[in-house]
Amino acid sequence: MTILKSRLPILFLFSGAVLRIATLGSSAIWYDEAVTLYRTTIPFMQLFTNRSENSGDLLLELILRPFSLAFKPGSLWLLRLPALLAGLISLWLVWLLMQKLQFSFRQQLITAALVAFLPGLLWQGQDGRPYGLLACLFLAALWFALEGRWLGLIASCGLMVYCHSTGAVYALGALAIAFYLHPCKIRNFLISGALIGLAWLPALLRIIITNENLAYAWGSASTFEIWAISAYVAFWMNMGMYQFFFAATVLAFTLPLLFSGDPDRSRIIPLMAWSIPLVGMMLFSLLRNVIIYRTLIPLLFPFSLWLGWELGDVMRPVWLRRVLTGLWAIALVIGLAGWHSADRGSHLDQIAAQIRAQWQPGDQLIYVSSTVGLPFEYYLGDLPHAWLDIAKDPLMDVPGVPRSVLGCQGPCKRWWVIIPEEKDLITPPEWAALKPYMPGQPVYSIHYMQAATIDVWLEDAK
Repeated sequence: MTILKSRLPILFLFSGAVLRIATLGSSAIWYDEAVTLYRTTIPFMQLFTNRSENSGDLLLELILRPFSLAFKPGSLWLLRLPALLAGLISLWLVWLLMQKLQFSFRQQLITAALVAFLPGLLWQGQDGRPYGLLACLFLAALWFALEGRWLGLIASCGLMVYCHSTGAVYALGALAIAFYLHPCKIRNFLISGALIGLAWLPALLRIIITNENLAYAWGSASTFEIWAISAYVAFWMNMGMYQFFFAATVLAFTLPLLFSGDPDRSRIIPLMAWSIPLVGMMLFSLLRNVIIYRTLIPLLFPFSLWLGWELGDVMRPVWLRRVLTGLWAIALVIGLAGWHSADRGSHLDQIAAQIRAQWQPGDQLIYVSSTVGLPFEYYLGDLPHAWLDIAKDPLMDVPGVPRSVLGCQGPCKRWWVIIPEEKDLITPPEWAALKPYMPGQPVYSIHYMQAATIDVWLEDAK
């Protein structure tokens, strides 16, 4: 029994890995993954100028490019494989960091449970997007900083900005930790910073080229409400009101731990690792908001290391440790119970299968935006389809995404019109122009946590 108990942190990490692997393919493709897939097919040099993606996820696109011809319904696991592998490596790196920081058994147990089962980290480890790669490189950079291995630190930080544009603030956090750990090695620090800056030049060029579109990609207002909701979703991946208030209460009781003043290096390093990138994103967001749930999720790994240290610290009052640990345990159980991998795709594949099953000669799909067209084309691209040129917002009518048209088999008789419920992106005149295509009630509605609901209408062709 004692041996089994001592292996619980490893068992938690292993269980988290199994959970990620077992449910990898359960979700349908969703719009952001469909964009990633599309960009693996365009000529390499167009990756810098094609305006379909403004996040800067070049590294993921290059990794996936050799496999682009293999992507088809049933092989989504291949699109998500880089995120999965990055997530598994991240779990291993957390284990190495806990050993390096000399976490106690209790600290290891709490940290392992958090990184293994937090819904946000489960989501990240299965999503065909670049955030899992960013988190993995960030953890690797922390490890290299602790080890004083400057070449590894340079490589990790140099690649971060090619995972996502916000990778720059993550890299700065890793560099700050390296300076904190090795203050006497100024020469190594300056050389590393210069080489990382040189490695970033192509990424900075891409940002300059696509600058005109960044206002659309990162254009939401920076408010405390948006930041609070983004943080909540990053942890728990749902929008339940009661869960939100419970999570806010837990966090409110946890944040005072920031002011304990304990100088232990094993506490300071994880604290720096999540707080420096967060402050950097908050400062940049005063100009243009970049804080959304996806940019925050990579911070959950160092946050879990910090929280695990704090809750497992034997110097804390016993009652405080027990209360906070119990609250986080309840929140984790509630979050895990409400997490379903398939929710990310909202069963769009099943709706597509229903449409195919009811298809008749003379039917045609009508897409209103790229945000609905790309994921549906993944499953129904062989069926006749066309586009309504009504919704013009660049977040929907995505620049750079081609609109293929396939005519009806004979005269068009019925239209399957697919419209997103984008209340803020579709203007009132555009809604008025779309109204004739929305008779009665939609035959299907696809509800997302992270995106607008998609409605499917069936009507006689005009």
